[in-house]
Amino acid sequence: MKRKGIYSVMAFLLAAGLCLAKPVIGGAVEDADYLEKPCSVTVWAGDTQFREDLEKAQVVLDMYKVADAVEVQGGRGYVYELTAPYKNQEALKPIADQTDKDWRVLAQEATKITLAEGAGIDPYVKPADGTEPDGNGAGAGASAPYRAKNPGEKIEVDSGLYLLVARGNDLENYTKTIETEDGEKLVTMAQSPLYAYTFEPQLVSLPLGSVEGDGTTNILSGEGSWDYDVEITLKAEQNRRYGSLEIVKTLQSYETKEPAMFVFQIEAVLDGETVYSDVESIIFTEAGQEKILLENKIPAGAVVTVTEVYKGAAYSLETQADETQTRPIAADQISTVEFVNRYNDEQKGGHGIVNQFRYNETSGAWDWTPITE
Repeated sequence: MKRKGIYSVMAFLLAAGLCLAKPVIGGAVEDADYLEKPCSVTVWAGDTQFREDLEKAQVVLDMYKVADAVEVQGGRGYVYELTAPYKNQEALKPIADQTDKDWRVLAQEATKITLAEGAGIDPYVKPADGTEPDGNGAGAGASAPYRAKNPGEKIEVDSGLYLLVARGNDLENYTKTIETEDGEKLVTMAQSPLYAYTFEPQLVSLPLGSVEGDGTTNILSGEGSWDYDVEITLKAEQNRRYGSLEIVKTLQSYETKEPAMFVFQIEAVLDGETVYSDVESIIFTEAGQEKILLENKIPAGAVVTVTEVYKGAAYSLETQADETQTRPIAADQISTVEFVNRYNDEQKGGHGIVNQFRYNETSGAWDWTPITE
């Protein structure tokens, strides 16, 4: 009779930065105590191309033990026995002939259970004296919790099935739900000053069955061995972070009959490349202060230059040096530039100009077309 909460395990696929489990029949083993041997896992958070920036994102790793590894009769492999508090979860019940997609679904379900508000599930703690932990958390003799481990750090564990969660150690809320072709997916987050990263939580089983160079698993033929020291690269998605720009315009006095229009050219440069270019305008019909907020539109790390390119015939800036102002842009912050104009005692006729800009793909420049009102 199959015990409730037990999964048949067999071989595992480790490829393309993913650790996916496939249920296939296990083979011969080298020792009778193969499940008693210590295991280790080294987890890299993101591909090599991201690692330099990821070091600035305070990425840490939590490991949660979802199931124990239990030897099958005859010593030909092991099965999963779900640990508390996973064993009574309907979403984690065994699925016959599971595919890679099935294991991704199980990883998602395990993550939702683990990180649910009020779940109270702690990262697994390896017993120091052979006693069992209390549930999935610390118990008598427990030590070395698998919490906040650094990427690349070798983590000593015992055999079993683990959920790996990468997160930003400086983020209080590090989960979000995204839409994919397969529906909603729960991901975890980390942030560097310039980039935001998302990680897909994954399941890994230890020990792993050995894999030949042609992709076949020796254990299937009964000739394989176990891999007790595993390295895994969690798949990360990198997206640029953005900051905001606020233009504050103060008109000290309004002395003309026509509306007073002020026009600003905005250029942001990052690593020698223009990453934002636009024109904004403010119209006054009385003295006072107006603002323009460009919210989360400029890449973090860029330097933005704002120039007052038109201020009408009857108004002058308080100081000519204020005509062009430069500010750095930081993620999730507002950089502010301020312009103050005053009436210059010259009652000249004037008119407003609406500026239309179109990007010219041939010349690679912006075409400026003034439209007189």
